[in-house]
Amino acid sequence: MSPSIDAAVASLLPAAAYHLEPVTQGHITTTLRVECDDGPSWCLQRLNSQFADERVVMANTEMVVGQLRRMGHPTIDLAIDGDGRPWHVGADG
Repeated sequence: MSPSIDAAVASLLPAAAYHLEPVTQGHITTTLRVECDDGPSWCLQRLNSQFADERVVMANTEMVVGQLRRMGHPTIDLAIDGDGRPWHVGADG
């Protein structure tokens, strides 16, 4: 893929061997399916410039996931990077 995508996957899933598959549906983000060799798979999304502050987007995502869990609904699991955040900001922003 690209160095920034590889850095994001390495930050969020540091020990996993993986391969990437583009998801071509959707229009707001670049979306990749990250298939880990040890079983789990992840959805990696790159936010485009329509979103001025990724921290706000992810804070909202965390809030919605938390509320859905408290209500007993199935949710996604957010991967946490080495800095304890559920996102990664690449060198290119």
